[in-house]
Amino acid sequence: MNLLKISIILLLFISCSSKKKENEAQTEKLKNEQLSIKNTIITKKDSVDIQSLIRKVYKWNKSNIRNYFDIGIEDNDYSVVSWSSEGEKAIKYIGIGWNEFDSNKNDLEKTDYFSKGFITNYREILKNIDYKVKNGDYEWYKGYLPPFGTGANEWCHCQDHPDEYWKTMIIKTIDLKNDSVNLTWDWGKDTEWDWIDEYKTGYPLTVIKESGSWKISYMDGFDKKHY
Repeated sequence: MNLLKISIILLLFISCSSKKKENEAQTEKLKNEQLSIKNTIITKKDSVDIQSLIRKVYKWNKSNIRNYFDIGIEDNDYSVVSWSSEGEKAIKYIGIGWNEFDSNKNDLEKTDYFSKGFITNYREILKNIDYKVKNGDYEWYKGYLPPFGTGANEWCHCQDHPDEYWKTMIIKTIDLKNDSVNLTWDWGKDTEWDWIDEYKTGYPLTVIKESGSWKISYMDGFDKKHY
């Protein structure tokens, strides 16, 4: 075997060895990256489970309609509505009705659709409303729109909705963060409906993995910014 052939063989061997090490390093890098982001990977089953959860939540809500924020304790007497030019009177709310909150909280928990953080946030919003009412920042009258919220249904930012819309809603993934998924949903391509301008692209919500199951952790209508 002449020197040229030996040189070529050595070069090929070195090249193959170098390539093998490069591939091994790349594989290890990918493995490490996979480990570092494993909690953000959404499997096909996760996707199905998340979509199923959101549809179940809205179906449940439709058959369990109630007030979640407009739940005040009534004053014992009528008060003059401060902005009424005719001196109109109405019953004034003097704080949050915590018994109603407890009832709402229990029903939300029974569904097993909502995270602990969602329930805690809901209570914190009501505490903030209660404080503002008692502090005089909010004047809140029975039969009038409350001085908080968007003036629409907090579950959809809508005044009305299509029948059984949970069957046709389009759910879109926006962002993955650790064990949470940020999403939006809208009515679906064949359904036109009026939204609040800020939410023309859909209603934002977040789901998280809690105790091995996907649960609602955030809904825009339950965001402190509205209250």
